[in-house]
Amino acid sequence: MSAAAHRCLFLTLCMIVVLGIQLTARGYFDYHELKPLYATSVWIINLSTLAAVYQYPIKHTRMYLKKSKEA
Repeated sequence: MSAAAHRCLFLTLCMIVVLGIQLTARGYFDYHELKPLYATSVWIINLSTLAAVYQYPIKHTRMYLKKSKEA
């Protein structure tokens, strides 16, 4: 698996943990005070996933161009 896939897997696991905490706090205990923390965490995780996925083709394009210049 590529490094981007590993990062996305790790970030997905982080998202599952955040959503599990949110379910427990808001769904079972009716505690809504952590909503800004959840929203911020979700934004950060989603942007990090986007960066990991976006970085993958750019990295491989650079490697391809570098190899074509050498050949």
